[in-house]
Amino acid sequence: MRSSRSIYALAGWLVLAPLGAALQLDLPRQMNRARSDQGDRKSTGDLVLPRNRGTAEAPEATEAPTAEADRAPTLGDVVPTVGDAARAAELVASLAAMERYDSSDVAAIAAQLEVLGESGLRAARASLTLDATAPVVASARVLLRSGGSNDREALGVRLAGKLPGGAPAPLLEAIAAADPTFLDDATLVELLDHRQGAMRAAAQRVLEERSRAALLPSLMPALRSERTDTRVRALDLVAGVDDDAVVPLLFDRLDDESAQVAFRAAELLSEHPSESIVPKLCASVRSSTLLFRDSAYALLAIVEREDRAGVAILGDEYIPQLLENLRGPDPFVRSVAAVALAGIGFRSESREGTEWLDLEVPHQLVGTVMGDNFHADFGSVQLPARRRLARLTGERFGADGPAWARWWTANAKTFKARRATILVQPGDEGTLSVAVRGTVTGPEAFVLVGPQADEPEAMLGEVLYVGPEEALALTQLLAREGVFGRERLPGQYGSGGGLRTLEVAIAGQSKRFTFAGVVDEPWFDAVLTMARDLRDRNVWQRYYDSGEYATRREFWTTERGWWLEPRTELERQRRLKDLALGALSGALSGERDQLLEDLEELCRVDGALVFADFATLRVVLRKELIYGSRADRITGLALRAADGGQGVDPVLARELFDELYELFRETSMEGLKRTVAAAPVDLARDLSTDPRALARAIAAGRMATSAQPIDLALLRALLDDDQDLVQAAAVEAVGAAGLEDLRTEVLVRARIGPPVVRTAALRAAGQLGGEGARDAMMSALGADDATLQRAAVEGLAALRDPATAALLASFVRRGPGTPHYAPARAGLLALGERSWPELRQLAQSDRIEARREAGLLLSEQGAAEAAPTLIEVLLADPNDARVAHELAVLTCVDLREGGEPGRAWAAWWEHAVQDDALAWFRGAQERASIAAAPIGSLEGNGTREGALSLIETLSMDDPLLVERARRELSRLLGRVVQPPPASELRAEWRDLLRSEVESHFG
Repeated sequence: MRSSRSIYALAGWLVLAPLGAALQLDLPRQMNRARSDQGDRKSTGDLVLPRNRGTAEAPEATEAPTAEADRAPTLGDVVPTVGDAARAAELVASLAAMERYDSSDVAAIAAQLEVLGESGLRAARASLTLDATAPVVASARVLLRSGGSNDREALGVRLAGKLPGGAPAPLLEAIAAADPTFLDDATLVELLDHRQGAMRAAAQRVLEERSRAALLPSLMPALRSERTDTRVRALDLVAGVDDDAVVPLLFDRLDDESAQVAFRAAELLSEHPSESIVPKLCASVRSSTLLFRDSAYALLAIVEREDRAGVAILGDEYIPQLLENLRGPDPFVRSVAAVALAGIGFRSESREGTEWLDLEVPHQLVGTVMGDNFHADFGSVQLPARRRLARLTGERFGADGPAWARWWTANAKTFKARRATILVQPGDEGTLSVAVRGTVTGPEAFVLVGPQADEPEAMLGEVLYVGPEEALALTQLLAREGVFGRERLPGQYGSGGGLRTLEVAIAGQSKRFTFAGVVDEPWFDAVLTMARDLRDRNVWQRYYDSGEYATRREFWTTERGWWLEPRTELERQRRLKDLALGALSGALSGERDQLLEDLEELCRVDGALVFADFATLRVVLRKELIYGSRADRITGLALRAADGGQGVDPVLARELFDELYELFRETSMEGLKRTVAAAPVDLARDLSTDPRALARAIAAGRMATSAQPIDLALLRALLDDDQDLVQAAAVEAVGAAGLEDLRTEVLVRARIGPPVVRTAALRAAGQLGGEGARDAMMSALGADDATLQRAAVEGLAALRDPATAALLASFVRRGPGTPHYAPARAGLLALGERSWPELRQLAQSDRIEARREAGLLLSEQGAAEAAPTLIEVLLADPNDARVAHELAVLTCVDLREGGEPGRAWAAWWEHAVQDDALAWFRGAQERASIAAAPIGSLEGNGTREGALSLIETLSMDDPLLVERARRELSRLLGRVVQPPPASELRAEWRDLLRSEVESHFG
């Protein structure tokens, strides 16, 4: 409530304070379109763009003009501005009322305050004290750009004090943008010790960008700060400097009074690349038999370095010293010693004299994880203790201390620690299992299981059994690569996105390796390559038919012999296809999608799908409960199987048609149509007299594509069918096939008849065109039935008659929420350049929504004149993502980043070629290192060279440039070219386009 009162008090002070004539600033206004002296009217589109250069009288002000006069247009240039204190108060109030901070809005309002001169400065000075992020950030920007030394001093005081919670980061960003010199290193280091954590974090981020040796002296006060968080942040900044002086500074903090600081120093030392680190850490540990606090943290740094890099630093020579400390009085030192001993014992190949690894060490680690003896440094050793306890035990209780305690109580007397070395004897290879999981090159999860290995947990992934020879070969590779030895320590390595995990188990022993990010480990890649090869050779096991075999192992045992014999590739593909079909027949609904996808991939091989599969696919089809995408794909495979090269046999097609109808009725309409289309026209003739109305309706579409008189006669009879559904389907078929001999019948039905038939006839009349078509549609527009009206608009769109452009534009002007908008818009696009005169008029509308629609339609057709219209719309609404995307595609320049896209594109427009959108595209091709399409090769109907240049552009990774190329290619080919398919199909797609181009321009 208090903040609201302060806002109103500020506004009152700003308005009522005696300002004097000198402060009454009369700013030039931009009144949208009403005054021609407010901007230049472009020759394309006749649009007024907001401008600042020389377009208004100079304001009556005492100060000299600033660089603000040359700034690019913003939202504030489009709306009327008032150059007085009342306007300044209004702007500040809008800042204070912001529920969520928006950098682009704040920057726009700050720019308007700057334009207000002294009134804006007075408002900024006053609003600097408000307890809200937006006013403080805007004020800082204004005061730094337009204020004096006192204003800079006031801003410094405000920075040092208590700020609104969300202000620090955007405030420092705004200050850096307005005046980079204001935030020198010393100032930022002082802010690193600010009372608010958000400011400390923001200052750290800015300093991280300046990390360099010269920064170290400035950081010394922060390292000595009384605030723990400040010292931690200062340490992080020190560690980021590439200089030899960093290492002593990190070692010095190992004895910091704060455990948080000391552990952070240990972590940073464990990560530091300097080769001098490890010897110094070891020297610190060996400096005395009993570990002191700083040497214990040095030991922790060694432990972290071992686990992070997967290397062995501490050897057996450290055991006596560490055992003495394990049995000492200090709980922190005991815990650290136990953690270090856990690593040494785990790596040791000797089983003699290491009883402490089975009792004392895990006992201390369990106590540490439980927190049975709390101390100031407890938090520093918790995570390393849990990590190494899990490694020794194979248990995964995490931070659950009571669970660890229960487990240890039950197992302490018999516990034997796991080791880094796996002892493998001849004959053990049969018990081998290797599990692979990863997300780097796409999700994968599978486990290879030897003939005598235990069944793996389902969570490990797809189970694939391997034979004795395969298991032996994989065991030998693992041995050669040192996976069983101490040189390959299990654990997690690397950092970043994407994980790859390898888990090896043999003879009751196991190891797990996890690599994060991109880690170059040749041994790991070699094992992974062989594991994947074995998976691919045994992929047939994926198609286990649960209805025929009791277990997967039984399926493997039975089927394995066939795969061991020499086979041709086609034989293997057909066998895989048969297994996949069998598995699909017995699979549950949730398993069918992947199996069907695999089956489709297998059937892409010529000769894999055979006639005998037709019956099996019909069995699979019967398992579907609804006719969805899956059932439709099965239908397509069945039709391919039944196709003997000259179309599907009519008898088989009729069987499939009847089965689809019986199973799914009208929901299988697409499948029924595909079936009739795949068969000779004889099936359609037979169905044209079928008692089922749906069958007759589908027959109409097939017969309309036949040129034989008998089919036209049958189609004419269907136009008079006693079922409206059949009549409507027959009318639609006539229109789609362009059967002009039946135009009269269509026009009659477009004027009279049942609504469903009239609706179909109106669309068909548009497709047929000719005399009387437009009149029929205009008549329907006056009907009370909204469905008929929409059909009439769809018919007008299909006519592609320039005389309808004005009417279609009037529907578009009403906006996307109206029923006729979509078909009218499609009609204008279909007319192409013949609709542009109407679109230009629409671009002059007094409604910005109408101008937006005109701009989008022109832009989608590559018209340069769309750019100023869209820029104006984006200036009015910077958050209009659709317009911003369209501008990026049209101009081939992506200026959406930065918060003020309209302003950025307006500045670009001032210097761009303003009447040639193809020049923008060619410029983008050159920037992408593609040979630009020759001049004249894209204009008009284009040339072969231009079209091939567009196809080359379609191979780029830039989605905006690809979309622009797709549109231009659609224009040249006279059809809509679909967006590029998935990457693995893209090369084939481009090859098909090249063939089409050769044919089109041949």
